[in-house]
Amino acid sequence: MQNIELPIAVRELELESAHGAPATPVTATLYPPTFSDAGKHWVCRYEIIGLSLEQRGHGAGEDAMQALMLALARMGTDLYCSDEAKKGRLKWFGADQLGFPCYSRDLVKAPDEHVQTYFV
Repeated sequence: MQNIELPIAVRELELESAHGAPATPVTATLYPPTFSDAGKHWVCRYEIIGLSLEQRGHGAGEDAMQALMLALARMGTDLYCSDEAKKGRLKWFGADQLGFPCYSRDLVKAPDEHVQTYFV
C-alpha cells in the first residue's frame, strides 16, 4: 500500500497570459512537517505547480514550527523570484501581492490594501 501524504494547505494563484488568453492556475501546496530520522530534524515539503519552472522544496528546522515557517518563506521566495512574478503576470485575487512571507522587501511590490505580506 502506498503512503499518500495529504496537504495541510493549498493556495491557488492565477497566471495571466502574455497574449490575453484566460489566466491559468498556479497551485502552491504545503505538506505537514515530518521528523527525519536520518537528519534528526523536521522537514516540511512544498510544491508549486503551473509556473514555467515547477518548484519542489522544503523547509527544515529543529522543530515542526520552524520547518513550517521556513517552508512558507521559501515558497514566497520561489514565487516572488519567478519569471512570471517579475513580469507582473502572477496574481492572487488580481493583485501582485501573493500573501506569502518574504525575506526581502525588494522582491515584493508596494502592498495592496486588501492583501497583507509578512516580512521575516
